[in-house]
Amino acid sequence: MIRARRLRFTKNGVNIQEDPLRNHGPAVNMIQEYQERGLILNTQDIRTPLVPIHARMCQATLFSHDHDACEVCSMDSRGCKNVQDDIQGLLDRGELLVTKKGQNVCVVTP
Repeated sequence: MIRARRLRFTKNGVNIQEDPLRNHGPAVNMIQEYQERGLILNTQDIRTPLVPIHARMCQATLFSHDHDACEVCSMDSRGCKNVQDDIQGLLDRGELLVTKKGQNVCVVTP
């Protein structure tokens, strides 16, 4: 677009009169839409069992927790408060991404 001179950059700022991009209207919020449909920001919304994820992170020495000895983790695949807090911390720092695919399937991306 630059070589075809359809898009130009000047030192004077943006020229909205000659900008070839369409007017998208007053309500464009693509990031918010993505978060609502795809990106999961809270461990309570993750449908994938958290204990196996946390156990693999413990094997990689990211955390330390004995899941077999923990009364909650050995019975509940969502894990104890420590497991949930560790994973929530990774989500908050952007070090772990969990996205929704379909109704109940989650994809975990470290």
